[in-house]
Amino acid sequence: MKPGKVLLLLLLLSLSLLLPFARPAYSAEESQVRVELTAPFLLGASEVLSNVSFMPQTDYILEGNESISLAAGQIYNISLQNGKLSLYQNDGMVPPIALLQDQVSIKIVPADAGLADNMIQLTGKKEALKYREAMEFRAGTKNSLPTIKPINIVGTENYLKGVVPREMSDSWELEALKAQAVAARTYAANAMKLKKPAEYINDTDQYQVYAGVKIEGPNSAQAVEETAGQVLTYNGKLISALYSSSNGGYTETPDNVWKSNAAGAYPYLLAKPDPYDVKISPAVKDWNWQKKASMEEIRQNLIRATKIDVGAIRNVELRAAYPSQRVADLTIEGDKGAVTLTKDQARTALGLRSALYTIKAEAAPAAVLPATVPIKGAAGQAQKPVNELAVTNGSTVKKVPAAEIVIEGAAGQTAILPNKPQAGVPISVTFTGKGWGHGVGMSQFGAKQMAKDGKTYTDILDFYYTNVQLAENYGNRQY
Repeated sequence: MKPGKVLLLLLLLSLSLLLPFARPAYSAEESQVRVELTAPFLLGASEVLSNVSFMPQTDYILEGNESISLAAGQIYNISLQNGKLSLYQNDGMVPPIALLQDQVSIKIVPADAGLADNMIQLTGKKEALKYREAMEFRAGTKNSLPTIKPINIVGTENYLKGVVPREMSDSWELEALKAQAVAARTYAANAMKLKKPAEYINDTDQYQVYAGVKIEGPNSAQAVEETAGQVLTYNGKLISALYSSSNGGYTETPDNVWKSNAAGAYPYLLAKPDPYDVKISPAVKDWNWQKKASMEEIRQNLIRATKIDVGAIRNVELRAAYPSQRVADLTIEGDKGAVTLTKDQARTALGLRSALYTIKAEAAPAAVLPATVPIKGAAGQAQKPVNELAVTNGSTVKKVPAAEIVIEGAAGQTAILPNKPQAGVPISVTFTGKGWGHGVGMSQFGAKQMAKDGKTYTDILDFYYTNVQLAENYGNRQY
C-alpha cells in the first residue's frame, strides 16, 4: 500500500474512533434550562443572599473574560455590594483576592465543555450541593431588596437527571421512571419556551423540583438516557404535561382546577376514572386521608390565603362538586360575612391534600348546667339552685337564668356559669378525602402501578395524555 493511502486510512480511522465519544445526535437539538437555585440556601421569606461561596470541580473560566480562570478545588466567593457583584478568590488571604468587581452578572463556564464531570459546588446553609455545567450569578431583587440570584445553566438531559428522582423514587419501575422523564422533559420544554431568552424557572414545585447532582440515581438516569430528546406533542405542539402524586382514582381537567384555564383548552387532559391509582392505593400512605380543623383554624387559613376575615365561622358548606367528585364550590360563613372558595382554592387555601373530599361539621354538645352554684352572702357561702337565682336593684327583684348572670367587679367581669359554645353551633370540621395533588394529567402512583402490571412507558403516557404523539429530538423545536 502506498504511503499516501496509509496516511488517509489512518486519518479516517482516527475520525471513526472519535465519533462514538461525541454527544448523541439529539444534542444538536438539545436546549439549555436556566434554573434559579433556592434549595441550598433555605432562605426565609424576608431573607436575601449577599454572599455565595462555591468551588469548581473541574477548571472553569469566566464567559466573556477567558483570561480569568477558576481552578478546580479552589474556593471562590460572589459578594453583593451596593447592588453590584464582585468575584473573590478565597485562599485564606485577608483581604481576599478580587478577580472581578462591580458586575450585574458573572457567568462561569467549563474550560473544557467535553468533560462529563463539569460541576460547581455551592456552599449552602446546611450542606454543599453540586450542579452540572455552567453557573450564572445575577444581581437581582427579592421583595425590593438587593440579592444574589444563582442560576444553573444546564442541558435538558442533565437537568432531568436532577428532577426525575426528586419527583419519583429512583427505586421505582423503569417504565414508570421513563414516563416521568418524558413528562418532565415536555414540561421543562414548555416552561422554557414561554420564557424570554434571559428569563429562568426555579428549582421548586412552582415548576419542577430540581436537586442537582445529589439526587441523581442509576435507574432514573437510565430512564432519562433511554428517552433522550423525547417529548409529547398534540397537533405538532408541545403539550402541558402536568402530573401529580395521586389523583384519588379520578383524573381532572385543568379548567376544573384553575380559574385561568378555559374549558377545552387542553383536549388531551381529560377527566376519567383511573383504576391504576385505585389499585395501588392500599400501598400508598395517606391515599385515604382525614384532617380535622377547628373553626378558628379555618378562619386563620382563610385570612392567609384570601386576606378576607369572615369573623367567627358559623357554617362550612360544600355547595357543588364536579363529576370526579372534587369540590367545585365551598362556602364559609361567619358573623362578618361569607366567602366561596372555588376550584383548587378549596384545597390550597385550607392546606388539604386534594380537592377530592367530603366534609362533616362537629357541633358543640348541649351545655349541661349544674343544679346549684355557690353564692357568697353576708352569712357566708352557700349552694343555691340555679333555677332560683334572682337579681335586685334594691326595690325590684327579677329572676334571671344563671347562664345569663355576669358579675362585674374591680377585676372585670365574671360569669356565674362557665362560658360554653352554644349547642348546635359547629366548632370544627373534618375533611375526609382521597389522593394527593391537583389530579390533572399523570398520576405518579398510577404510573407505578401500570409499570408493575407490565405496561410500557408509552402505554402509561397514552393513558394519561389522550391522543398525544411521542416526538423525537424535542419535537424538532428549540426553546
